[in-house]
Amino acid sequence: MRGAHAAKAAARIGPAVLIPRSARLPASLAALLCVLVAGALPARVSAQSYKPEYKLSTAVGPVYPWGKGAEIWAQLVKERTAGRISIRQFPGASAVAGDPAREFAALRDGTIDLAVGSSLNWGSQVKALNLFALPFMVGDRKALDALLRGEVGAAVLRAIEEAGVVPLAWGDNDFREISTTQRALHRPEDLVGLRIRVSGSPLPDAVLTALGAVPTRMKWLDAQNGMLAGTIDGQETTAQAFVVTKAHTLGQKQVTLWALAADPLVFAVSRTAWDAWTAEDREIVRQAAVEAASREIELARRAAATAEAAIARELKSAGVIVTRLTPDERAAFAAATRAVFDKWASEVGADLVLRAQDAITASRKP
Repeated sequence: MRGAHAAKAAARIGPAVLIPRSARLPASLAALLCVLVAGALPARVSAQSYKPEYKLSTAVGPVYPWGKGAEIWAQLVKERTAGRISIRQFPGASAVAGDPAREFAALRDGTIDLAVGSSLNWGSQVKALNLFALPFMVGDRKALDALLRGEVGAAVLRAIEEAGVVPLAWGDNDFREISTTQRALHRPEDLVGLRIRVSGSPLPDAVLTALGAVPTRMKWLDAQNGMLAGTIDGQETTAQAFVVTKAHTLGQKQVTLWALAADPLVFAVSRTAWDAWTAEDREIVRQAAVEAASREIELARRAAATAEAAIARELKSAGVIVTRLTPDERAAFAAATRAVFDKWASEVGADLVLRAQDAITASRKP
């Protein structure tokens, strides 16, 4: 019976192959091969478990440097992983119901996989990100670079990681300026009673309220209608967004370049996606983020310079007037919003704010 069973088993698995004793591996070598094969299995299994497509959220599309930087990141990752990590971009925050403020929570719970997010939009989730939005603190790009490239930027990235998301690189969404319909802004009193459209972080709401304005939170489409109808007097924006959206056609004729707040971007990945990738692929994604962020910053600053020039020269014929605050005027606005600064600085962390102020002061020395 045993012979019959053996014959049937042989028929199922094929003819037996006899290995001569002289060709058999030594036990030690066989054991080593088993270890090597076992060590290779996790990478293979992980690669097989990758998603067919990963979601990348951005608030804007590639017409802006912000969206273009995300597009570059996705392309680099796909090329360098030979398609193992294929990324689809969702502009307009369409992967999170159109609300960029929901991106961080969606990254943390794995609903989306990657994002290039605004520090203003994510500040409610990570208090340290509000550092850059403290009113009238940063002021110029040299100071911003000193923060992002130094120990302060590293500390904020650690805070983001501690909150449950993997940050990889800093980008730049320029400074927040303000446009209005009729009134040039030179003094804090010039804002009293103006209805200003705001979005993102609640910090600009507090600043505008302290200056006597009426902050009004609404989507861009509603804001357009409000500006045309005269129910909205202005908006907080960037120079590039002012030009791209043709805000001057909505009655926005006064642009005040006051650099209220900086808005660095964060190239980030969900912990769920990050942990599922091999170490090799994680490093590819990281390096691609660094390269894409560097290119995004170049594009953003070139676009900002072009936009400011366009507002000052090309849109002058359309009746647009540019006001750039003098140091004394800016100091007056800062003094008028000091209580807001102090309140938000306590939430950010006194030590971090102090280190940031020291870095900014150092950046301005000859």
